[in-house]
Amino acid sequence: MGGRAPREDVLLPASVVTDSTTRGVVPRVGGAPPERLARVRADDALRQDVSHRLRDCPLVRLELPGIAIHARDGVVWLRGYVSSDGKRRRTDEVVRGLEGLVQLRNELVTDTALAAAVAMALAYDPRTARERIGVYPRLGVMRLRGVVRTATALAGAWEIAAAVPLVKQVINELRVDPAADVLPDLAGVTNNYDLVPDGR
Repeated sequence: MGGRAPREDVLLPASVVTDSTTRGVVPRVGGAPPERLARVRADDALRQDVSHRLRDCPLVRLELPGIAIHARDGVVWLRGYVSSDGKRRRTDEVVRGLEGLVQLRNELVTDTALAAAVAMALAYDPRTARERIGVYPRLGVMRLRGVVRTATALAGAWEIAAAVPLVKQVINELRVDPAADVLPDLAGVTNNYDLVPDGR
């Protein structure tokens, strides 16, 4: 039987639309064959496929509790937290090329970058600058551990860490020991000693 081929919807970026008529839009696609154009897919179906791909990747599977997936009109946003830059890059590799994906916006924050920002903030605040505080991140949650010498440092550490943008939660496991000595540990190139608290 002859007749017209079934109609199939595709997504086009607005930048390639050169004109519109009552019959549709006129795209400038540079001769791209139809199979190279993105097929329209329901947002929920696209989001589920992204979730399945991430779950099927052993490197990323354990990071899924920290990742929120949003889809709208072929654009997928990945938001939340992963532990490292390598895992953030891997999420890109796993999701790209998925049918119906027009654009991927990977806005994932890495624990390594977040922990570095918290450690820097603690190092520059006078309440905690001389304290040795360990920062242990897990999917946006910052765990603070160590021994500080004052209650001011203890409270300040929590406030400072919680004020760092994108930190989801701070768990303060620091303990106060006014008698904690700071001992010379290692002389640096300036002949000044790096001091660490004695955790007796």
